[in-house]
Amino acid sequence: MLIDLAPGSDALDSPGAKRGKHLWRHWFTSVTVGEVVGFAAPAATAVLIGPIDTAPAAAAVLTAGVAEGLVLGGFQARVLRTAIPQLASHRWILATAVGAFIAWMAGIGLMAGNGWQNLPTTAAIPILATAALIIIFSLGVPQWFVLRDHLEDSGGWVGATAAAWVIGLSAFTAVTSPLWQPGQPRWLTLVIGFVGAVVMAAAMAAVTGAFLVWLLRAQPHERSSLAREIE
Repeated sequence: MLIDLAPGSDALDSPGAKRGKHLWRHWFTSVTVGEVVGFAAPAATAVLIGPIDTAPAAAAVLTAGVAEGLVLGGFQARVLRTAIPQLASHRWILATAVGAFIAWMAGIGLMAGNGWQNLPTTAAIPILATAALIIIFSLGVPQWFVLRDHLEDSGGWVGATAAAWVIGLSAFTAVTSPLWQPGQPRWLTLVIGFVGAVVMAAAMAAVTGAFLVWLLRAQPHERSSLAREIE
């Protein structure tokens, strides 16, 4: 059921609702911090346990990945409620945790199941492509199921989130790949990972924040308010 967003609706028109650059800055700062803090759990777990070649190791990283989703979802929900007061924080946090679970399942499957590396290229490419699609769309889809109850035409959130993670993960790889070397001290590996995580989180937050601002401005209620101001 779509919440009424006609002019006069209080869903997006509360006095304290944030908009525009103010909302983007709040989202960018909060989501960047939330992702860095959240990502620290699976990243540190992976570094400490080493190769993910046993069921307990995979379970540990997966659990830490879900924790990342809970933290990120919490930071995002706090900002979203300043723009969409009726949004239920627990639903958004749960959706983000589910998405993180799916993403880390796909990622762990690639890391733990090295058998695909021995497959012919024609067989390996579909496996990698499928896993990549699952990873980049895993957060946006469950989050959209929450967002669609409050905003019209919110399907673009799925694509925007996917694009944000492609950019963020690419930035992470660009920063960490040249710096991570075999035989490095564990503390240095963690520091490099932290720097990469900050860059990744900032890129993801910037893109999703920009789309969120645009989506809110595109709502019928917002367009009607602008028309009244012009008149």
